[in-house]
Amino acid sequence: WVHMLDRFVAEGFTPFAEAWQKLDMLYRKPVTVHTGTHSFTAIAQGVDDTGALRVETAGRQQRLLSGEVSLRGAP
Repeated sequence: WVHMLDRFVAEGFTPFAEAWQKLDMLYRKPVTVHTGTHSFTAIAQGVDDTGALRVETAGRQQRLLSGEVSLRGAP
């Protein structure tokens, strides 16, 4: 873990993105996003090279930061 953290600090999320994508169980699945008092349904589109969550709603892509987002599979 320490080696991975050192690499993350030095190189950012990019070296881990491919492994993340292979394990992403929400990719292209409907999700409900909760941000404070606002909630909406979207399609999860993975993460970008910074680790931000990408979702699509109403034909529009959004980039969300996980510190303020709670995800659950949508019905």
